[in-house]
Amino acid sequence: RTLYNHFAVSGEHRAPGAPLAPDGGPLRSMEAKDEHGRVFNRQHDAEFKLLSGFCTAHMASQSSASFVGATGTLWSRKPLCASCLGAVRQVRGMFPQLDLSVSVGALSSSENGGSCA
Repeated sequence: RTLYNHFAVSGEHRAPGAPLAPDGGPLRSMEAKDEHGRVFNRQHDAEFKLLSGFCTAHMASQSSASFVGATGTLWSRKPLCASCLGAVRQVRGMFPQLDLSVSVGALSSSENGGSCA
């Protein structure tokens, strides 16, 4: 059974995919540098949106089932910033039985069904 399967694009305005992470959401973001050295709150990063969306979906499902044997993968085109790494740690702490992996880089054609994403 799939609980959450979504994509996101970083950004606050008109970014497709997963919605913005709510201010009072289940995860806490922090300020971190981007690849140009600019520091800002990373609440609108794609990875943070997806992890927040996963947590929200789990809470909305009101499932009392454990995550024993469950797996999840967060894929990111770029290396995760300190804030998104912190969000991964928060999710792992909230769901210790979930085997959450992080994959960084381009997907191979066999992983994405031969299409370009």
